[in-house]
Amino acid sequence: MPRLSLGLGLNLIPRTLGGGIPFPSSGNVGYYTPFDITKLGFSSGNNVNLVVDQSGVGNDLTQSSPSSNMVLIENALKPWNSRLSSDGSDDNYDGLPTQAGDFSYVFKCEFNVIAQTEYLLSDTGDSALLLLSDNYLYLRDTTGANDIALDNYSVVADEHVYVITREGDTLKYYVDSNLKQTIDVTGRTFTFSRVGATADSLQALNAEWGVWNRALTQTEVDYFSYLRNDDTNAILQPLITPAP
Repeated sequence: MPRLSLGLGLNLIPRTLGGGIPFPSSGNVGYYTPFDITKLGFSSGNNVNLVVDQSGVGNDLTQSSPSSNMVLIENALKPWNSRLSSDGSDDNYDGLPTQAGDFSYVFKCEFNVIAQTEYLLSDTGDSALLLLSDNYLYLRDTTGANDIALDNYSVVADEHVYVITREGDTLKYYVDSNLKQTIDVTGRTFTFSRVGATADSLQALNAEWGVWNRALTQTEVDYFSYLRNDDTNAILQPLITPAP
């Protein structure tokens, strides 16, 4: 399918939310906005083989195999709702900067209900953030053993904002800016170099996602949920200003 042109509105990037909270740039080592097609590369048609890092560090995400490319779904009327979608194959990208110490990972995404093990984050070793068939997220460390169940929120097939942060031996898990779980991760190491999923459980990566080399604060986590209204389902138009 030929890739559509959005025309006007490509250079619009969210800057602040209603309360004036700035984007958490300090410690940002990977920031990706699939709604901005000027920051994507294409192998053919709408198949995306490059997602440009906008953190300034240069940690671009790539996938050389066309069969593992996610597909850009454009929204000409609401370009901020454009997203990368799985086409039912093993779609993923390499180049995510690994963080062995403190970290934050933020994803706006949609999941399908699943019946097998699927991955959102992974590494060439055993470290992963994965979905199991009970529809909960699990965190696996580099030993590949003793998965941590992020069991205070069942994954559902809607768009939500998922955040995990680590500060010292404390890991926090947020959904739509709500703190769901605090976990002691003493002695555990997590390294993620790949983002994506097997099969089609990861229905779409939406709006923006990224990685930090520190733990985000609650206020900074709130920044990434400003598209959601009080019923947790409807998506509101973001405040946008032209990029400089």
